[in-house]
Amino acid sequence: MKILKINNIPPKITTILFVVLTFTSCDLSFLFPDEEPPRIAWQEYKINDGLFNDFPENLYLDPVYEIIEIKVKVTDDGSDISKVQLYNKEYDIIVDSKTTSFSSDVFLLRWNSTNQFNLNDSSFTFDDSTEYTFQIKATDSNGNEKVSSDLVMFLSQTNGYPVTLEILSIINNDNENCIYWNTDYLIDLVPDFKQYVVYEQNEYNDLDIIGIIDDVTTNYHCEETNTNIEKYFNVAIIDTFNFSSNMGQNLSNYNEYHPIPINFESIHYVDDFLYFEWELSPDNDFNKYEIWYSCENCNYSNIPLKTIEDKNITNFEINLFQNQTQFESIYPSKKNNFFIIIYDELNNLTIGKTYTTEADSPPNSVNMKSIDYSIEGIDFEWYVNEKDSADFKSYNIYFSISETYEKLNIINVNSISTSMITIDSGYVSEDGNFSFRNNFNPFNENWFWIGVEDKYGNISVGSGISNLIDTPPPITPINEFSISKGIENGEEILDTIVVRWESLENKISDYAFYTIYSSMVPDSIQDTLGTVSNVTQNSFQFLYDWDSVINCNSSGELYFWGKITDAWGQETLSQSVLFKEEPPQKPYITSIYYESIENRYVIEWRKSEDLDFESYTVYYKHLDNFSHNDIFDENCFEESFNDISCPVGEICHFKIYNREDAEFIYDLTGDERTMYFLIVTDDLWGKKSFSTQESDCNQNENCGNGEKATPFNKIVFQSNNRETGSKIYSIELDPDLENFPIISNTDLISDSFNPIYEPWGARVVFYGWENGNYEIFSIGSGGNNTPVNLSRHPGNDFNPKYCADGSKIVFESWRDGNCELYIMDRDGLNTMRLTYNNGTDEDFNIATATLGMDKIIYVSTISGNREVYWINEDGSQVENLTSHPTNQYDPDISLDGSQIAYIGDNNGNIDIYWENMLTGDSLNITNNINRERNPRFVMNGFNPFGNDGQYLIYETDKDGAWSIYFQKLPNFNDNIEGFFEANTPFNFLNKSNSNQSNPNFANIILNDVEGIYMVYESDEGLSNSIYIVDNFGISPISNPSGLVSDHEGDDHLPQIQP
Repeated sequence: MKILKINNIPPKITTILFVVLTFTSCDLSFLFPDEEPPRIAWQEYKINDGLFNDFPENLYLDPVYEIIEIKVKVTDDGSDISKVQLYNKEYDIIVDSKTTSFSSDVFLLRWNSTNQFNLNDSSFTFDDSTEYTFQIKATDSNGNEKVSSDLVMFLSQTNGYPVTLEILSIINNDNENCIYWNTDYLIDLVPDFKQYVVYEQNEYNDLDIIGIIDDVTTNYHCEETNTNIEKYFNVAIIDTFNFSSNMGQNLSNYNEYHPIPINFESIHYVDDFLYFEWELSPDNDFNKYEIWYSCENCNYSNIPLKTIEDKNITNFEINLFQNQTQFESIYPSKKNNFFIIIYDELNNLTIGKTYTTEADSPPNSVNMKSIDYSIEGIDFEWYVNEKDSADFKSYNIYFSISETYEKLNIINVNSISTSMITIDSGYVSEDGNFSFRNNFNPFNENWFWIGVEDKYGNISVGSGISNLIDTPPPITPINEFSISKGIENGEEILDTIVVRWESLENKISDYAFYTIYSSMVPDSIQDTLGTVSNVTQNSFQFLYDWDSVINCNSSGELYFWGKITDAWGQETLSQSVLFKEEPPQKPYITSIYYESIENRYVIEWRKSEDLDFESYTVYYKHLDNFSHNDIFDENCFEESFNDISCPVGEICHFKIYNREDAEFIYDLTGDERTMYFLIVTDDLWGKKSFSTQESDCNQNENCGNGEKATPFNKIVFQSNNRETGSKIYSIELDPDLENFPIISNTDLISDSFNPIYEPWGARVVFYGWENGNYEIFSIGSGGNNTPVNLSRHPGNDFNPKYCADGSKIVFESWRDGNCELYIMDRDGLNTMRLTYNNGTDEDFNIATATLGMDKIIYVSTISGNREVYWINEDGSQVENLTSHPTNQYDPDISLDGSQIAYIGDNNGNIDIYWENMLTGDSLNITNNINRERNPRFVMNGFNPFGNDGQYLIYETDKDGAWSIYFQKLPNFNDNIEGFFEANTPFNFLNKSNSNQSNPNFANIILNDVEGIYMVYESDEGLSNSIYIVDNFGISPISNPSGLVSDHEGDDHLPQIQP
């Protein structure tokens, strides 16, 4: 079954359409309430059973009597009429009220002047010979009322003499005479009937009253008398005003009369039968009853239904279905008229009143519930008729090509309990007017109805339902492409290509097949690859010479199309989809570092995840840089030495076929220790990717070359004003260089900040501005490298630092609305949130793993003020370490996690506090009025002035400028009491005329001497610059001050490469 899908309409246009449709097709009266009253016009009147007449211009009627009927026209442009009333002013009463019209806008109101009316809990009648004034009151649906002009009527009941009564017969029955008269319509003709008066003519020709009858329905009176004597009788009607009807000629009991008319007492249909009951004839000379059906041009137009010669038989029944269609004309599917003709012995006849049976109610209609179609037929389902089981005949299913076109009965179902049926694709109706193949068109509306037919031929048809128009199959392009290298017995054969598309199972019910096409160009189909007729299959495999269209310079391109054909022949062809052999994943060099003991370089790169990976090739050269253009010619022919020990001046290579081996170690043998490395990944098809290439370069002229490796450590730092904004720069610690220091810009993005080395110095992590927010980046510490965006998130991320083993990176982020701590793998994967609170979590440092897990110390405002917390690297065991009402911040933790230091303003002073987490010892170790900041644990082995022990370093303004001070810390054997008094802090650099800050330590080889050195920043020169000293505060380089930067920028946050 196809689902009709309508293209989305933009919300703005939808609103416009809605407004337009509303204001062009709807009643807008709700916007402008009607305040105009209705309009009233007098039309016609009549008295009793007279004819309707126009009202006179003066609206004065004289006389009126008994029943007066009035027609008025009431209209209103803006509202419906809710009621129309006939109002009498003299008695202030409503004599009649109507809520619905008699015909279009015309209301019929009635005043029966003979009736009694209620007023103030008592009844009254209108006085005779009196003028009465009436008005029409009309009210619309908005409550607006209109009162008409006055209508004056003079009531004179003397003009309402009863009609003359028709005597039908006088019958002699033994010793009594019975007088019969016609009572038909007397209730309407004499609304103020009081009584019948029966008279007998006496011997003086006067009339004596022999009977008074008060029941208007009584139609005879019997008087005991000698029936052998001729008598004369008459009957008069008396009304409530004692007016008597005119009497005609007195009639004799010896006269010959027509039979008394006989009327039906009841006619009713029960099941398959029609039952008649009628009055017993009082005539003595009865001959027969004839039952007649009133019709024209039917089976019973000229003959009676039944003749009965026994006067005492007054009932009769017919089995309507005994002789098939014999009695079809009198089925109760319509109103039927019956009457009785009675004959006497002289064949005089009298016709009784016509008895009209009401039409049998049509069956209760039911609606079609659903239609579902496929190429194999149509399934119909409808609601069961539960109310017409007695005369149910069949459900009839009707078909039409539109909702208003002629309906065709296509099939009948004779069981009332059945609610569904299927017609198959070969179905043809009995009359041949419908067949599934010729009449059902799934591309257009096909309307179906369910009709309920009873045994009398009454049919009720429910609401129609149309099929969902069969839509073209869904566009389904090829969405996946894979190739398997063709090799058999070591020989290359055709390659196997598999294309895939989204599964169509449960998405298209009339699926026929899916056809796959291909081409080398995007705008023309060249080959039909095959068809798939199984809807559950969503892949297709074929052989192709892929090697012929791909090499290191040719990407190999194939265009594919997918076409769905449904069972009705509708087709949908997708757009062409390009699939090409992408180059292998780039083997980004993640680190190059020198191992001094082994005298070798270790090169690491990102491991390939390509399924068609074939090999890594490491290219390297001494002294001079090179690019991939120096290795391969235009036909991808390689010119390099396959030699693990590479001659100076040559490009050499080493090939690795194991995908997991993303590391290369090069042992140095000579004095030429400066080298360049380039990694190339090859796939099975000969496509290549380089560790750096022009597409990554962002117009950097050196990008695409090999990455430089030297045994000399570097210093990285953040500098402002060297170029636009803030950048990360590096200095190679090779003092023998002719133009030392050489300062290089190591990153290629906008503004970048806070560089931090990983523990073994192979990479630098920092944060920078890119694409409208701050991201975390890393970059190799050696040679030409490209920053890698690790965080890749639209939230702002800051201040990354490596965990102790370098496997993970902790950072601060605002991605969830406030500043929280996060952790991710060193390659940016598996990001996890560590802290969950409404405060700000920041200013952290990390200790070596204890029990296999690093400790992170940080500052949080969750308590309102700044407090020092720590947490495990997996987010567990959060603990407040300070719990103080004032601010505590700028914490550090010793490498083994046993000690912490932080700044506190507990007593109004900004002091350094120290705690031993194992012993519980804690102390304010500065306790002065000066300011302190940035307390950090000194790297083990850096012994200031040769003094052994563990030290804390911090910055203080006690000497006027910010100076770097060392404070010796107690070990486990030291008594804490008096220790800090005996070991006072000292100014390490003893420079009071300039500011020094942000010290950093590393164990490096400098001037062929291994040792731990300290770098720091200072403004003692022309600008804030970077300096280096040994543990005696002496410069290890030729510049006596230890200056390693050049006073050209505003340099901060130096870090020595470990």
